[in-house]
Amino acid sequence: MTIRGRERPWRRTALLWLVPSSLAGLGFVVAALRAQGGTPASAPTQTLGAFITPVDASASSAQEGAGRTARKLIDGSGWGETVPGSGVYVHTNNVYEGGASMWNGAWDASLVFDLGKAYRVRGFYAWNYNEGGGWNSRGVKGLEVLASPDGKAFAPVGSFTLAQATADAEYRGQAVAFARPVRARFFRFRIRSNYRGGEMSGLSEVRF
Repeated sequence: MTIRGRERPWRRTALLWLVPSSLAGLGFVVAALRAQGGTPASAPTQTLGAFITPVDASASSAQEGAGRTARKLIDGSGWGETVPGSGVYVHTNNVYEGGASMWNGAWDASLVFDLGKAYRVRGFYAWNYNEGGGWNSRGVKGLEVLASPDGKAFAPVGSFTLAQATADAEYRGQAVAFARPVRARFFRFRIRSNYRGGEMSGLSEVRF
């Protein structure tokens, strides 16, 4: 309320007290959330663009008796968002989820992914082999990627190093960017090394 264009002194004083009180209340809420284990929102997974899910995947070697075929890399078993709408995609450390949730094969195996049609691809998303109990050492380390328009003639894209999986129940994986975008339908992964020094290699999930 004003009188002859002047604000009453009590109103100014009340407003000065109100703003700090509101901020203090906000600080109390933030402190309470932190005390309950609240953390800042994680960055979305799709930093290279929206996922391209391959329509098929094959491997030169697979632990088929345990159901750990190349198809497990593209079917979403053991993989998904932490919270619907969060955009943060993680993979379980339970290799038996859904019957099997990861791929295993010879340590130097190769994999081929068919995207269904040609896309302009900036890189790929990889969730390395995430089984617990020390078995995450089967994860791929050195990797050569090749691309093809027809699945017959493949050209080199580059060589990459994947980080070892954490073996956590909600493993976030990584985005691997190409030096430049590649237009192709088929991609071949040639495994050059793993974190186990041989025996078998594995991956949990792959998207482009």
